[in-house]
Amino acid sequence: MPNLFLAYAVYEYSALLSMCDAYLGQVLDLFDRYELWNDTLLIVNTDHGFMLGEHQWWKKRRSG
Repeated sequence: MPNLFLAYAVYEYSALLSMCDAYLGQVLDLFDRYELWNDTLLIVNTDHGFMLGEHQWWKKRRSG
């Protein structure tokens, strides 16, 4: 894959993770504001995400 494409894919994926972090932060702030921690269980489930070229893995497959 061309380096420019790879760099852009990493950039976009990083932006997506930042957005998810920001939204989760808003949820946590609401839990604090409304004291929901006393009687509410928050379960956050995540996937390990895509490999972005680490150890020659791309997405969730080994690259050639």
